[in-house]
Amino acid sequence: LAAFVIFSIVRIVQLQMEDTAEEEEQLLTNVAVQQVSRGDVSVVSPVSGRISSSNAVNVIPLVSGEVKEVFVEEGDRVSEGQILFTIDNRVAQLQTDQAQLGIKSAQDSVDALKKSLERMQSLYDAGAVSKSDLESIETQYQNALNSLEQAKLSAETSSTSLDYYTVKAPSSGCATTVNVVAGGVAAQTSPAVVISDTDTLELKANVSENLINCIAEGQKVSVYIKSLSAEPYTGTITNIADAPAQGTYTYDVKIALSDYKDMKAGMFAEISIVTENRANVIAVPSNAVLTKQGENYVALIQDGDKIELRKVTIGIDNGTVTEIKSGLSPGELLVVKGQNYVSNGEQINIV
Repeated sequence: LAAFVIFSIVRIVQLQMEDTAEEEEQLLTNVAVQQVSRGDVSVVSPVSGRISSSNAVNVIPLVSGEVKEVFVEEGDRVSEGQILFTIDNRVAQLQTDQAQLGIKSAQDSVDALKKSLERMQSLYDAGAVSKSDLESIETQYQNALNSLEQAKLSAETSSTSLDYYTVKAPSSGCATTVNVVAGGVAAQTSPAVVISDTDTLELKANVSENLINCIAEGQKVSVYIKSLSAEPYTGTITNIADAPAQGTYTYDVKIALSDYKDMKAGMFAEISIVTENRANVIAVPSNAVLTKQGENYVALIQDGDKIELRKVTIGIDNGTVTEIKSGLSPGELLVVKGQNYVSNGEQINIV
């Protein structure tokens, strides 16, 4: 009986110890780890721009006035010579009509003076009038001829000017911009319509002075057009302005696109400019780096299940990956999940 009692007590103690061990194991912090390795770290700055034709024609009317009718909308295909819009030409038409009346009046004067000259010549030949009388009529006739020519030139100018009130497409292409509406005013200071050759597209972007020295002509860049694809297109920088655009601190940059599929002039795009790049460096997830009292640390696994908080020196950080300049070696086990909940020397559970 005594032996049974002793056995029972020992067994109860063993069970209690096992329960305590299970509880301690359950209290261990779960962490996820990965091996430290080398990689590339790049800091990228996005810049937005707009796709346009590399061969675009600005249609600026040669006269100003109220727009009567508009025959084209943005996105329409137009042919050379097609009427785009008309401008109120009533005043110009009146001037043209007056010029035609001027021709008729000048012609009547010429006809009348010609007859007078012929009669005067007959009288002069008969000795009935003096030479000065004849020369006077000749002068009047010549002046009338000059006035007729001037009237014809004025009429031709008026007629030509009248054509300016009907604005036509100078070339074929796509009307990518239409800045006039019926009832509005067409001015000679800005394009009323922009016609683009959509077979040749490029991206135009404005790059700040902080980034302009990070790019160069001939450089390849990634172009993102979210309306078309999540995958980037490839572009090549073809031109960088030598000076900022007037009134701004940004430089005009042109980027040739290698694939026009589904692209349309006017679409917005974003390019990624690499401002810093480090190749073949020790790189870790940015959220694996802890900051305590102004110092940077990472959590490493030692002896299989122990935490070591080690101070590191970081380099560039793009928000996803951070360069580690010192403090880590490839192959070490880095805590990438749960690192915010562990302390130096703590025993953990790797999951």
